[in-house]
Amino acid sequence: MDLGIILKNNNLVVDSLTVAEVFNKEHKRVLQDIRKKIDEIGQSGGHNFVPTDIEVKTYFWEDSYIYIQGRNRPIYYMTQKGCTYLVMGYTGKLANQYKLAYIEQFEQMKQALEDQAIPYLENPTPDQLVEIIRERLSRAEIIIQPKDDELGRDYFAIGIYGLLRYYGHDKSITYPYIRSIRPKVMDIGLAEFEEIVNYCAVKDKLKLAYVRATLENWQPSEVEQLRPPIFGIAGLLTV
Repeated sequence: MDLGIILKNNNLVVDSLTVAEVFNKEHKRVLQDIRKKIDEIGQSGGHNFVPTDIEVKTYFWEDSYIYIQGRNRPIYYMTQKGCTYLVMGYTGKLANQYKLAYIEQFEQMKQALEDQAIPYLENPTPDQLVEIIRERLSRAEIIIQPKDDELGRDYFAIGIYGLLRYYGHDKSITYPYIRSIRPKVMDIGLAEFEEIVNYCAVKDKLKLAYVRATLENWQPSEVEQLRPPIFGIAGLLTV
């Protein structure tokens, strides 16, 4: 079951609308519950075993979404800690099942992110990135329909992630995004996908939405090669 966990601001989070739907509650009630929890965090700091420097934003943060007729409505995003803190008070047989499901899915996605992520380097050079990508792909396999916790070792998922990083995309790259373009990339191969990413980078349009749109309507175009290509014509790593 998809519980709506996403990567946002480099954190795995779920939003209050999704939690309301999963636990069959009105969204306004979930908002009230979250605000009570935020008040509790503020009142609990420094008491007994509770640290004095708890940051609410490591549990919850408020945002807005567009509702009917263009009106803004409040929404909260919550981290794994925030979600656990909120739903521990929800009772019932189904509620217990969903609480366990959230705990397991957060852990699975966290582990998969750790498996997939290219190690952090301070201003890595293209050569350093190539070596990291090469090492990751050497241990990868082609999984026909990978689950979220398998994307970190899937050849095409790592290739997509690695190429976007190599050509300069420095924002979050989520599992849903990789999953949405992966079938097309499998169809055309990583070598041609690299041409597309290079094209977007040269045009200074290396945004994920633009890459996806270009992928869907790709017409080969002669542009300069921004960086030495990683993949050969057969879609395999070059030596």
